[in-house]
Amino acid sequence: MKNEIPAGQPGDGESTDLARRLRRDWLVEKIHELGGEVGMPPGKTPSEADLEFMEEVLAWETTPRSSNREWLKRQGLQFLPAFACSDAQLAVELPRLIRALATARVFLYHTNHLSDRELYELLCREVLPDECSDGARTEQDGFHWDFAGGGRDMEAWLQYHAGPAERREWQQEFPDEILPPKKRAPFDRDRHLPQREEM
Repeated sequence: MKNEIPAGQPGDGESTDLARRLRRDWLVEKIHELGGEVGMPPGKTPSEADLEFMEEVLAWETTPRSSNREWLKRQGLQFLPAFACSDAQLAVELPRLIRALATARVFLYHTNHLSDRELYELLCREVLPDECSDGARTEQDGFHWDFAGGGRDMEAWLQYHAGPAERREWQQEFPDEILPPKKRAPFDRDRHLPQREEM
């Protein structure tokens, strides 16, 4: 995509500002064609960082997308459906699936309140069907599935994952809400999960 972006040529008399505005206009038009919006005033001369961000957005929107299941299948990785797993099979399939998702740049957080079967069922039902940009699977940041924080299951987060300072902060922010009692998480999985820095 990048080689299609109009830019001023050296010595053609265009100023850097004009060249950036032309690039911005082209990027805005392409993003609008895809149904996206760009929150940048038309008269503003964009910085190089603004333009790079818009190029990333355009690349993200135009890169083929596939579900995590489809992407892993193309890598030769398939997994038993949750209902078909015996306990012995689950002990093999769950760690294998977690490692495979990490190769797809999908990282998991706050799972210690879930049993192995509960987590495997969630991965099969929600994470494997989730559709992502294939191009983004090579990016350092990756995709993040938080199974308690981020508003997903606040009670589980407060009970099993939040530390004393986080619980106090939540109580101060929501004084009318009942703070669930702190409990020890029944599983010790999170510290063994692949992290994006390791990949």
